[in-house]
Amino acid sequence: MRILFAIVMIFLGAKGTAQENYKIRLSYSDMSQQYELELHRNGENCELFLAEKVGFTKNWSSKDSLLYQRIYRQIRSRKITDEDVRTVLALSRKYKVYKRDSMILDVGHPLIDITDRLANAPEKELQGKQKDQIVIDGSSVRVEIFNHGVYKQVFAHAPSDSSHPLIHRFMKGVLDTYSKGEPEILIKKTNPTIPVMDHKIQIKGRVPGFIIKEN
Repeated sequence: MRILFAIVMIFLGAKGTAQENYKIRLSYSDMSQQYELELHRNGENCELFLAEKVGFTKNWSSKDSLLYQRIYRQIRSRKITDEDVRTVLALSRKYKVYKRDSMILDVGHPLIDITDRLANAPEKELQGKQKDQIVIDGSSVRVEIFNHGVYKQVFAHAPSDSSHPLIHRFMKGVLDTYSKGEPEILIKKTNPTIPVMDHKIQIKGRVPGFIIKEN
């Protein structure tokens, strides 16, 4: 009996640790619109956020303004680095103004099967098949995934079901979900949100960014 009990406890423990916990953010832009999607998966449910850019605020802090100018001066005389790109994107995101909406999804929702596959896909699969592809659509997409302590970032131009199937299905699934019914509102603001710019936050499991749920 003790052996059977021990086996059951081991099984339950393994089942608990197998729960999916990850965060995915997708940033989309083209000539006419910009929006960002973010999904937080945590075992029993998922929080899904959507934000559409409606403008910029011009009230930059002096600290941020000086930081931006310093980077701009430096990259005129040297090669731009990943850190430069990350900082400039974070500053740009900080002063954008968004319309926001959000909802909670049960883990049984069809979209979650897509996001589970997206979160666990190898980077090579996420990169897609863009060789020899003629891009007519001017859209661009950036996908960030934080899963089990690993941070992945992928850029895609005009993703389609043939070039980037997982990314395309995630985008379509989210927008289809929002078009049906009235979501349970969690956040609805038009104020710019301060981005997370500290890598230590990434280690704690939060994707650095603009739409993390406020406590």
